[in-house]
Amino acid sequence: MKKIALTGLALGAALIAGHVQAAALNPANPFAAGNTIIYAAGSSAASPEFIRALDNVCDGGAGSYFLYHPANGTLSGSLVAACNVAANGTVFVKRESGGSITGLIGAVPGNTFSYPHVNSATCGALPGPVQCTGIVLGANDTATSILNYSDVDSGLFKTALNGGPVAGAETIPGTPVPIFTQVFGITVNKSLRDAMQQAMLAYGTKYPTLPALLPAGCTVGDEHEACMPSLTMSQITSLFAGKLPTNPITDWRQLRFTGPADATTKDALTGAALPINPAGAAGDNMITLLGAAAPTNRTVHICTRTAGSGTLAAFHAHIENAGCNTAAEPIQTSATQFINNGSNADFGIENAAASQKVVHSMSGSGDVENCLEALDAGAAVGTFTPYPANLAGQKRWAIGIMGVERNGGNTKNYRFIKIDGVSPASHNVVEGRYRFWSELQRNGPIGGAGLANSIATSIEAQMTSPTLLSTLQTNNVTFGHAGLLSVAQATTNVNSGFNVAAPVNPYTHAGAAAGPDMCRFPTIKNNGTALNTLMPVFYPGHDGYTQ
Repeated sequence: MKKIALTGLALGAALIAGHVQAAALNPANPFAAGNTIIYAAGSSAASPEFIRALDNVCDGGAGSYFLYHPANGTLSGSLVAACNVAANGTVFVKRESGGSITGLIGAVPGNTFSYPHVNSATCGALPGPVQCTGIVLGANDTATSILNYSDVDSGLFKTALNGGPVAGAETIPGTPVPIFTQVFGITVNKSLRDAMQQAMLAYGTKYPTLPALLPAGCTVGDEHEACMPSLTMSQITSLFAGKLPTNPITDWRQLRFTGPADATTKDALTGAALPINPAGAAGDNMITLLGAAAPTNRTVHICTRTAGSGTLAAFHAHIENAGCNTAAEPIQTSATQFINNGSNADFGIENAAASQKVVHSMSGSGDVENCLEALDAGAAVGTFTPYPANLAGQKRWAIGIMGVERNGGNTKNYRFIKIDGVSPASHNVVEGRYRFWSELQRNGPIGGAGLANSIATSIEAQMTSPTLLSTLQTNNVTFGHAGLLSVAQATTNVNSGFNVAAPVNPYTHAGAAAGPDMCRFPTIKNNGTALNTLMPVFYPGHDGYTQ
């Protein structure tokens, strides 16, 4: 792997300029005087990339000591990692509590955060990453973040729907810088995935003369990409939104399967082809198609993120058009939802009528995983306990949102599904066929001085490297390569296709002279100065790469 390393000369100059005495890292005392502490804030989804980038700038590429992370094993909250860079002890401390909006708050001049301080730890020998034990925390440090990242642009955090507005956001200097593309997906717990497959297969048996919803040969539990269930954009909107003018879904009985899209009938708003509703099939839904296999309880459960999450903001923009269109924002909350505040009293609203859906707002991606798996099992998973004691063992179907780099081996009891028949595989993003992605961006300039600034700059350089990003491509056993992609450059070749060794997304939400804007359709850069008319397949009125 290509390393982007700081030269000894550059580091030496930085040390002299900052009048800092370099000191090698002692992992038993990582915050010792003379060590360089780099504080960062923002996106939790990007944490694996931060750690990998730090590992690459560590001396000899030997990796880092992983000193601290929350007890539930996720990267939510805060993390601390450390290593030697040019023989100088370097500690990377990242605050993630609050989600991507934290990466906007941290970029406002004068703002500070509280960060964990590790007094001591017991660590094994490098190479790493090495998971340290016996961690003793001291009093928190108050510091300014010099690296601030969010999954989406600051414009989406102007609304309370996404945790905004952020005081002082208009004072953040500079133009936001896109770092890499993050791809998200719609997830369902495994019992719901299996039920969707069973219902779709039953549809094919009932209507053998109509186009099948799943190919011949698919079975319940099949993990092949061709057998992945699919929901339309309108179905996903109806499931997640709190209120719609028509067809809100609070009960899984309200989810109907119809035939493939009819190119002659277009949605008036998006221009997308509408699905066929064949004669005699209007009453078919998840429950009737499953027959005796249908569950007793039909309440829709949603495992999502709290306001301030970039994953949730990207979902609002791409799926609900909320945050971009203020008229779309009120549909997100209404009497058709019950927001779970962690008390589990929400399960008391479940009834045969299922007049309300249950929304579980989780602080991190790992918590969303726990939510999906716990509802699938009818038992506690991680920090999520789904039911009061008298309801233990009762399973529920649940749907959620997640970065697609997770669960690549299908070892957890949830699965990604297709959107409008398209899987979240990397090649579908590159080919302009999959829309649920965003560009991680840096808000404000890289801060700090001397060595801290130099190391932070080197870490970010690693994060933009297609070669490094190739190592973070998950080989999902169902739909293949998925995960992070390098952002488009002026020289990106639209016809180059997906290259797993150097994954690049040719599309960008950025304008010719501005940072990313999730409320504009992605296009391909033309010579780095303007945007041409090459649009993705899902763009209304356009068909792939035609002009």
